Amino acid sequence: MRDYVIKFWFEWLFGILLAVLGLAYRHVTQRVKKTSTENAALRDGMIVLLRDRLVQAHNYYTEKGSWPLHSRDSVEAMYLQYMTLGGNGTIARLITKLHDLPIETRKEEIK
Repeated sequence: MRDYVIKFWFEWLFGILLAVLGLAYRHVTQRVKKTSTENAALRDGMIVLLRDRLVQAHNYYTEKGSWPLHSRDSVEAMYLQYMTLGGNGTIARLITKLHDLPIETRKEEIK
């Protein structure tokens, strides 16, 4: 038996190492798949939230008839991230309508 172990120790070591690497690979691929699924869900959720906020901004400022400059910057930043995440062009029409609105000036700036 001892001669057998001495003669084939490299093959046994290689087999054990291969089994450990196989288990590690399986664990890593499962983890990557889970992370990828979670990232896709986060991206999709962020798109939905940005879309909702952009629609709310459009409705609010359209009803108001004007929009402040600081809100314009915020809406443009949200829209840029919305499009970067893969949002569609439907919101682009709303943003274009917002750009047609006059910019609201603060009463302090009028003095």
